[in-house]
Amino acid sequence: ADGRLAALPAVLVAADDAALRGGVEALLAMAGRDPVAAEDGLTERGRRWIMGAPEEARRRVAECAAAGVERLMLQDFVPRDLEMVTLIGQIFS
Repeated sequence: ADGRLAALPAVLVAADDAALRGGVEALLAMAGRDPVAAEDGLTERGRRWIMGAPEEARRRVAECAAAGVERLMLQDFVPRDLEMVTLIGQIFS
């Protein structure tokens, strides 16, 4: 082992609040949960995930780095959302 700290947080990033809510609803629907519970989903996941608009995603990654995390591997639970994958690439390139 090389002694580096790594993390595997889930990620849900969107260009704006409406798109983020849509992503949470899609995620909850895929999990068989009530998509109407999107507000709870945002609150519950937002504390643990890299989640939000681009500025929030950058802030969360900076928090991980400040905590000593050297490697981040982002879990994408909505893999068909290619817009999000593209957005993540733009945010961190």
